[in-house]
Amino acid sequence: MSQVWGIRPAWYLWLENSPGAYHLELIDAEEAAVNGTDLCKAIFTLKCYPYTDDDRFQSFSFLEKKLIQSHFFDKTNTPTFEYQEKIPPDLYTVARLELTTDREGHAALFSFETQNILRNRYAQKTNQAFPIVNLNQQFDKGEIDRNIQGLEISYPLFNCILCLYANAQKQIPLQIQCSKLPGFEIVINHGNVNVQRSDGIEDYKMCVLYAASDDSQAIDLMNLQKDLIEPREDVLYDRMFQCGHYHSDRAEKRLPVRINKQWWTLAHTHFQSDLASTCGCH
Repeated sequence: MSQVWGIRPAWYLWLENSPGAYHLELIDAEEAAVNGTDLCKAIFTLKCYPYTDDDRFQSFSFLEKKLIQSHFFDKTNTPTFEYQEKIPPDLYTVARLELTTDREGHAALFSFETQNILRNRYAQKTNQAFPIVNLNQQFDKGEIDRNIQGLEISYPLFNCILCLYANAQKQIPLQIQCSKLPGFEIVINHGNVNVQRSDGIEDYKMCVLYAASDDSQAIDLMNLQKDLIEPREDVLYDRMFQCGHYHSDRAEKRLPVRINKQWWTLAHTHFQSDLASTCGCH
């Protein structure tokens, strides 16, 4: 993990067996009050800079692949300091994350949203110019430029964040909820970018609430989450874990991802570091 020196708070993260290097950036923060409890929400975007030797590299767009293979990126598979602000901000984005907590940190609601497929296609035959890499690319009518498995690529980092939180705060999940909405694809037509519904593409949202079962702040966060459910939203899974430990059930078969038992076990594990400093420079 490494801090990104830029305009907004952001971090690069590298995970073992991941499809690329991750970039987590804070894009907004909000305050809200529920039943007299002050809550703070942080909103993040998640990007993935794919490794060129990973099978999923080819599913990224023409420009995303060309930039990765250029001087815009260094040997860590992340943007060089000189060029990081020159990369278009809409590239490499794979998910959105949110963290909502009470001011005392008694409870935390983690939310993760992405699509199973992140697709861009061209509506018409297009000779697309990419001046940032000084290249032109010919796209045929209906040709797909980007076809990323968004859920598969982004979920490993969300899972890792939950594991880290469980270990650091010694809290366990009280509630897990997963829902879906109809998804969409990006259609590019003569330079105009439009959103279009697409069969087979689903938008998934997963929420994991960490807290003590009798904590009043946890109840407020649960109520907040219920208020955010849209009328068209199909709730696939909604389960409380008041017993304090994980146990599977048949409803998990509807989930697009696997629940990790370590979200519970790490809360009861005590690791001792041999590092003399928490700074990565030493």
